[in-house]
Amino acid sequence: MGFSTSGAFAVIGFAILLSTAAFVGVMQNNAELYADAREDDVTEWQEQGETAVEISDTNLTLGQLVFNVTNTGGSDLAVDHTDVLVNGSYYPQSDMDDVTVEGVDTDVWRVEDRLRIALRSPDPTRVKVVTEHGVAALQPLDLRRTRVSYVADGDGSLRTVTPSGAVETYATSATVDAVGPATHDVDDDGRVDVPYVTASDELRMIDDGGEETVLDPGGTVNATHLGVGDWDADGTVEVVYVRGQGTLTDVEPDGTATTILSGAASVAGVGDFDDDGDQDVVYVDSAGELRYVDAADNRATTGVTVSDENATGRPADYDGDGLLEVPHQDGGDQGIDLANDAGANGTFTPSYQVSAASMGAFDWDGDGTVDVVHVDGSNELRALDARSGDTWQIFDSGGAVVVVQPEPGAA
Repeated sequence: MGFSTSGAFAVIGFAILLSTAAFVGVMQNNAELYADAREDDVTEWQEQGETAVEISDTNLTLGQLVFNVTNTGGSDLAVDHTDVLVNGSYYPQSDMDDVTVEGVDTDVWRVEDRLRIALRSPDPTRVKVVTEHGVAALQPLDLRRTRVSYVADGDGSLRTVTPSGAVETYATSATVDAVGPATHDVDDDGRVDVPYVTASDELRMIDDGGEETVLDPGGTVNATHLGVGDWDADGTVEVVYVRGQGTLTDVEPDGTATTILSGAASVAGVGDFDDDGDQDVVYVDSAGELRYVDAADNRATTGVTVSDENATGRPADYDGDGLLEVPHQDGGDQGIDLANDAGANGTFTPSYQVSAASMGAFDWDGDGTVDVVHVDGSNELRALDARSGDTWQIFDSGGAVVVVQPEPGAA
């Protein structure tokens, strides 16, 4: 007996029913997956919206970069899922000297807690912290020096002074005619080095452990302000100086010297002066004009002429606008002027005479912005706050005013 038409329809109907059930099941499953994905997206968006971090308290001591990152958002974070980049380079936590939350080695980073990070970088200019939700904080680094170097008025010794007034004397084996900043561990031995020029026109450096190194023994180094930094981005800190007949030069820790350009009179310092991500050497040319050059030999002028080639200071953000300026003595009123890459950027006229001497920088008043450390007409060290115009005398820890030799000035 053959299969009836009604039976065939029954089979077809059953097949349609099964197909419909399967289709509905797939659609329901897809809908659930879509809903789960949407829920995950919403959760991620919410977590991103609740996540915020803030970098603060950056400092560079003995070649070690230390900073705090505060969890300012609304949710806890995981330390293990937090990445750190310095100058664009990733630093694994295994290579860091310290990664602790409120002094505790933990993976839990709670709201309002501070994550302390310590690592070593040859010349840090910016740090970026990225959290597990992709929220990041970027901080340009204009690190406040903990010391200003100078030559003491009485015995001619090379010394440094901190904002707290702690004075350290360096046992140099030669007379000091010019000094550089105590900012970097140039030879990477764990101690900050102070470069200086001797009376016999040699370039040397000495650290607070007494280790002294001759960088350029040529006897033709000019006694002007010195610059320090990894200006050519090769991972090594160099000392920048003027030698011979106005040759702007940088020297590696091993004594390898490279000519940058000719026609220079003095060095102001090293920093990202034009805010383009590259380090620049800021210098005064033979005509007294403030100029800068990067490692690609891109040269530019500020259009500012200084009154004295030696009366400048290192590039730093003195007025808190996020850009670097170079201080220099105003020969007209014997005050202090600031210049950035675009030109003149502020004039300050204290109630006393500012000497035509090299200038230094540190945060004397503790407000988070570097101050211009300079020499007055009585050869005493003073600090100028470029945001308020306030000035102070600089005292040692015993309460005595720091008196310096004006020729080397401060750095």
